[in-house]
Amino acid sequence: TDERREVSTLDGLKDALAKGGNIILVGDIAFDEEHTFGVDITKNTRINLNGHTITAKYGVLTVYEKKILTVVGDGTIKIEETGLSYAINVWEGGTVNLLGGTIEGGLRVNYVATANVYGGKIDELIVHNEESIATVYGGHVNNIGSIDGTLIITGGTFGFEPTDYLAEGYTATEAD
Repeated sequence: TDERREVSTLDGLKDALAKGGNIILVGDIAFDEEHTFGVDITKNTRINLNGHTITAKYGVLTVYEKKILTVVGDGTIKIEETGLSYAINVWEGGTVNLLGGTIEGGLRVNYVATANVYGGKIDELIVHNEESIATVYGGHVNNIGSIDGTLIITGGTFGFEPTDYLAEGYTATEAD
C-alpha cells in the first residue's frame, strides 16, 4: 500500500507496523514493559524516522519470513539494555535496507537473512550464520561484532579497519 501513516504513539506504531507500508514518525516512541523486545515486522514496511527516536528495553524491531524493512530519514532506533539483544534483528529470510537513521544497540543479521546498508549509522553490525549476508555500500559502521556469515564492503566509513571485508577491487583509505 502507498498510504502513509503518521505515528506518534506506541499503539499507533504497533497498528501501522501490523499493516505495513509507509510509516512516518511524528513523535518519539518508547515501548512499554509489555513490549520490552519490541515488535515483529510481519508486512513489508518503510519507516521514515523523521528526526524522532524509537526506544525499547531489549530490542525494537525483528524482521523475518521474507519481509523487508526499509529505514530512512534522520532519527534513532535504540535499546536501553545492550548485551541481551539488538536494536534490529533480521532472521529467516528477512531483509533490512538502511538508508538513514542511527541504530544504537546493534543490527544483527541472523539465519539466512540480508542487510543492505546504504546510509545511516550503526554502532555495531553482527552477521551470524554462514548463509546470512550484509553489504555496506555507504553510511557509517562504528564496530563489527561476530561475523560468521558474509560481510561485503564497497563504501562507507568505519570505526575499525575494514580491509578484510572489502569487495574485490576496493581499497580502504584512512580518514582524519
